[in-house]
Amino acid sequence: MSFMENVASEAQKLYGVSRVLPSVITAQAIHESNWGKSGLATRANNLFGIKGIGNAGTVHMGTWEVLNGVDKTNK
Repeated sequence: MSFMENVASEAQKLYGVSRVLPSVITAQAIHESNWGKSGLATRANNLFGIKGIGNAGTVHMGTWEVLNGVDKTNK
């Protein structure tokens, strides 16, 4: 099963609960994870770049984002 088919299948299952269109979830997963090839996707199974600490564990990776028009990096 391709990355897109796998994500789309899960997105369809989530629609009944989340009411977020499967096409939107699929497109966002593709964008955020570079088709499942990003470091965060491959190392932590994180397709959406969600940051946090919890029972599932933590993966430390460098980040880049823009906050109030200023580039910020975290290593």
